[in-house]
Amino acid sequence: MTTIQVDVAFSDMGETSESSAKVYISELLQRIESEYPDALVTVSLDMRGFGGETIVADSLDDEDAIKERLDFISADVWNNGTWHNVD
Repeated sequence: MTTIQVDVAFSDMGETSESSAKVYISELLQRIESEYPDALVTVSLDMRGFGGETIVADSLDDEDAIKERLDFISADVWNNGTWHNVD
């Protein structure tokens, strides 16, 4: 089973409010789950300032492909997501 864990550092989100950040996290989770429905996916907001990704897949090639796709999804949600309209 593929496992995807994303920890988003709140400090990396600029002047974003905590409520907007939580909506961003939710939107990011929904997007990842929709693209990887058979994976165990967790996305969390890290208030301590640490962030990162952990991906466990059947092969290193699969992990690399998922990482590349996560980068695209994260950028798309960051730039075009509805979370911008929360505040």
